[in-house]
Amino acid sequence: MLAEKNNLRTTRDLALATWMRLQGLHVVRARREHKHQYEFMFRDHKGIWDQLTIEFVNSDCRQFDDEMRALKKLAGNGYSE
Repeated sequence: MLAEKNNLRTTRDLALATWMRLQGLHVVRARREHKHQYEFMFRDHKGIWDQLTIEFVNSDCRQFDDEMRALKKLAGNGYSE
């Protein structure tokens, strides 16, 4: 999902892209590829993408995103107690 070329990094993970924006990386390109799929390209001129990715994986932001996806799936399946 990630590509590296001339300090450009690409992701289709909306939560990761959001994290990168919150950490100060600038979007070079953003586009919708399919109905629910996006692609975001960032310029990583400081070479900190890998470090920020590890921080994201260990962050509350990632846990929040996982819980939100689980709730969407639960609602989509029509859950009731």
